[in-house]
Amino acid sequence: MAYQYVNKQEALLAKVKGKTGKISDKTHEEHLKLYTGYVNKTNAILKELETLATTLDPANPAHANQIYSEIRSRKVDYTFAVGGILNHEIYFNVLGGTGGPATGKVAELITKSFGSFDAYKKDLKATAIAARGWVWTGYDPQTGLLFNYLGDAQNTF
Repeated sequence: MAYQYVNKQEALLAKVKGKTGKISDKTHEEHLKLYTGYVNKTNAILKELETLATTLDPANPAHANQIYSEIRSRKVDYTFAVGGILNHEIYFNVLGGTGGPATGKVAELITKSFGSFDAYKKDLKATAIAARGWVWTGYDPQTGLLFNYLGDAQNTF
């Protein structure tokens, strides 16, 4: 296989085990089971795509079309699975620290974007409750503001 995703479960768990306050180790372990499933599925799909590439014919609607085709089916599932890997790795890599309000440039952006750190936390929590998937705070270069984005599935980026 040309490339493969590595399961970083042990390193991710070691980073957070017993260190994240209100989030239990059991919760981390359950998330890491999901993560392992995403790694395994991503690698399986990559293997299927590699096999498909040997016979792929873009002119054949069974191979490539926007309603249902071999390539569409695998690539949509791939984006979901790889999104699960990336989202969980980001999640585990940002856990920890001492908590509390943001400082420096991030604090300035939060105040500019939401009015206060408390207003930011309220919006983030409400967005998370409204989501079926993930929530990310991101910077919008067009507005110069932060926004809490809702991703209903792993592959909505």
